[in-house]
Amino acid sequence: AYLDIGNVRARILNNGALFYRGEPHVYNVPKGTTSNAVFAQGIWIGGMVDGTLRMAGTRYGPYEFWAGPLDEAGNPPVDCAPYDRLFKISKADIEAYEATGTAPPDLADWPTGLGAPTIDAAGHEIDLSGQPLAARQDRRIDLSAGERPSFLGDQMVWWVMNDMGNVHNSTNGDPVGVEVQGLAFAFDEPGAVGNATFYRYTITKKGASPLEDAYVGIFSDPDLGHFGDDYVGSDSTLGLGYVWNADNFDEGGEGYGTPPPALGYDVFQGPLVASPGSSARDGPTVVPGYKNVPVTAVLYFGNGGGVTESPITAEDYYNYMRGRWKDGKPVTEGGFNGRDLSSIPTRFMFSGDAANCGYWTECNADGHGAKIPPGDRRFVVSTGPFRIDAGATQRILIGMVYARGEDNFRSVTAMKEADVALQRFVDSWFTEWPEAPEAPTSIPTLLSPADGAPGQPPRTTFVWDCPPQLFYCQVQVADDPAFASIVEMGTGASLTVDLLPDRTYWWRARVVGRDDVAGAWSAPFTLHVGDTVYPTALRDFQTVSNGAGPLDPPECAAFSFNGSGFPLSCPGDRPNSARQQVTAATAWGIHAGGAGIPFGPETNHASYLGRGWGSRPATGSATVLLPYDYEWRFTAEGGKAARLYDGGDVMDVPFEVWRTGIGTPGDPSDDVRLVPVVCEAACGAGTTAGRFDIGKDHAISGGANDPATDWVDWLLPYDESPGQAGYEAYLAGTGGAREIAARQVFVCFNCGTAPPYPQEHPEIGTTFRILTGMPPAPIPAAPGDGAVVRGDSVRFWWNGSDALTSVLELYADPLAAPVATFAAARSGSAVPVPGPGVYWWRVGSNLFGWSDTWQVQFVPATVVESDGELPTEFALDAIWPNPFNPLATIRFGLPADAEATVDVVDVLGRRVAVIDAGARRAAGWHTVQFDGSRLASGVYFVRLAAGGRLDVKSVVLLK
Repeated sequence: AYLDIGNVRARILNNGALFYRGEPHVYNVPKGTTSNAVFAQGIWIGGMVDGTLRMAGTRYGPYEFWAGPLDEAGNPPVDCAPYDRLFKISKADIEAYEATGTAPPDLADWPTGLGAPTIDAAGHEIDLSGQPLAARQDRRIDLSAGERPSFLGDQMVWWVMNDMGNVHNSTNGDPVGVEVQGLAFAFDEPGAVGNATFYRYTITKKGASPLEDAYVGIFSDPDLGHFGDDYVGSDSTLGLGYVWNADNFDEGGEGYGTPPPALGYDVFQGPLVASPGSSARDGPTVVPGYKNVPVTAVLYFGNGGGVTESPITAEDYYNYMRGRWKDGKPVTEGGFNGRDLSSIPTRFMFSGDAANCGYWTECNADGHGAKIPPGDRRFVVSTGPFRIDAGATQRILIGMVYARGEDNFRSVTAMKEADVALQRFVDSWFTEWPEAPEAPTSIPTLLSPADGAPGQPPRTTFVWDCPPQLFYCQVQVADDPAFASIVEMGTGASLTVDLLPDRTYWWRARVVGRDDVAGAWSAPFTLHVGDTVYPTALRDFQTVSNGAGPLDPPECAAFSFNGSGFPLSCPGDRPNSARQQVTAATAWGIHAGGAGIPFGPETNHASYLGRGWGSRPATGSATVLLPYDYEWRFTAEGGKAARLYDGGDVMDVPFEVWRTGIGTPGDPSDDVRLVPVVCEAACGAGTTAGRFDIGKDHAISGGANDPATDWVDWLLPYDESPGQAGYEAYLAGTGGAREIAARQVFVCFNCGTAPPYPQEHPEIGTTFRILTGMPPAPIPAAPGDGAVVRGDSVRFWWNGSDALTSVLELYADPLAAPVATFAAARSGSAVPVPGPGVYWWRVGSNLFGWSDTWQVQFVPATVVESDGELPTEFALDAIWPNPFNPLATIRFGLPADAEATVDVVDVLGRRVAVIDAGARRAAGWHTVQFDGSRLASGVYFVRLAAGGRLDVKSVVLLK
């Protein structure tokens, strides 16, 4: 089930994991964006039963909890299928039932008899745990009698599981004998409360013996956005473990951009242990003579089999929850691994002040500024020891705390502040609400496509102007004007979306501030998508000859098993063995290399498709691949290839790689020989050093009988003259080259599972031809057709291929020659205006065609409205020229008399100039000048503060 109220969407599982994989996210915050915060997470429970260690827990599976309760003797259900369910309800479900008398299934079936929290008509908790399981297991909530779920939050998910249902194959230990009732809940509120999720575990020890020296741990493999730049830390004073970003930009498709957030893990209500004179909390109840055990250890461990790496045995898991290494030795303060730098014992790893890179943090491991390389992290946050008597229960409330500050360091500070506020919130049993930050007042400016833009391509890029000194901007694209059906949601300053042809869409943006508190949405723009379908950059893979000679017609050469190959398919998903045979049952084809992962369209841009062929013209390095065709030629002479991990050494290979011109495969006069780079023995078991030979089975095959050759990358020589002069110069060390495609392999279908194979590579005489496609002409996006634009410099946007350089042309008369031409233009280019008046513009080239021609009217930036026309809002109106050097004129409007401050900040938010320092000005239009003669070239931001509003525009100083 998905906990999806507030600002979080969390994937809840009932097998001991909380979140793992899932599609499209497992812990998505802010909800609806592309950012994912957690890869895997789950609960560990361990302790001593009759003097023997018992352990239940997992990391990525196999899991060690199963659906259903335990009976009084500790026996699991004979069949757990009837219990394999998560019950998800919200307060809105209750309100709808009371209004209509109809309950959704999870509310109607709310399993009161199994322990799902329920109150009677008088508001008293219903507790049936004293009854035998057989007498209560079918008891459901009686809504007609006034019974209602006992609510925590605004939405909650309940389930029951146990660790006795099967063999423990992750911890390799004996089962603990516990029934666990899980309750995940969240609130629909802004700020820290809506950014948090809560998990209450009710743990009951079944059977005749108690659980002693018990610990509960929350394991997490966080992957905070992009996993490659994560750090972890802890705070022993708050009882907190957390993950944060090592720098201020979190890259990748699921990355957070700038600023990245921090995510904390806290035990808000720990298990109860006797403590005379103290008082504990069990939900809203104060329990005298006891105390809540807080977080007692936060331990980070590596991925591997070493003593400080992944747990393997039950003892490993238990030691980690105790804050000890697998060999039982204590964690020691300092250093990269908590083991080698000092003899000071600790249970909290990287417990220094991360907000200031203090000692001991991952950005200052030794107190002298030594940084640990960031990367994939995994850790466990645990509490204990405690005891559960036979038949007794302990309840533990865990929370996940999310916050975003002005940068990666201040996000840690904001997260800790949120943790303190949420601890007070829990201690008051959700009555003392944390104060949410104020919502931003600025509204982004929508730039492209223009409002009402027609004929946009199915792959459209949306661009907006986000005030940069604020946190970030969020955009929504919908296929209905009420934004009830969101097609895509993103952050940053642009978003590329795949849309359906011949449809109308709406889009809007808003500013999001600290803790993801959002401002108002901009007025929406519309656009209509035309019916142009962009071809792939790669049109076809063909075999044009084999050992017996030319093939006419050519044969398809690309493997595409299960639709996950190159962006085309051969009949039967593989090349035709009758045309490319080694034996009667085998065939050679081409695909991508990878570490056990099939690479297909849009599958893994960080590897093969991101650096070479892509399924669209703008993907990867299509800028250097297009519009040429290519050939692999297996010849008796063969050639040389550089070895990727061997210092530039070369080796003999049985092929040549050529760029064969543009649609001229039979004309060798324009062919350019490329330099192959081979990754052989270093890139996979089963290959031989110094030989281009068959290696391990390729993942695309779906079986164990289709091995592949070594990976091959292509380098284009700097000397691109026809022939092989550039190739020879590179191999001689006198010429350079650049990579244009990566990780190509040849796959031998049905060639066996182990050497000797029928053949180590395609037979001599085989030629594989790769045909590319020419992208269509661009499609104008903004300014819109008929738009009126003020300013001396105007930005133009268009959608389509950015793989080939475009030319922007301006016309005073659409039938005459252009009055201005801007070569090597890119979408979003700012160009000077020829002068006021009506013009026409188009973009494209004589090579791949021209866009439609749109009309635009340029109005001088100095035009002033009539005396009676007051501004409608406190706002900056225009800055001209832009770019400027060294003077820029700034125009702003005040709808009423007000004190106005105009200043300028740099990209780091530092004020570099104050132009108008809070003078009271009359309603109307005003102009001031900004002198940048003392500043360096770059981007600056002009701010107007007036009438309780802040407006920002960017300006470029170009010296």
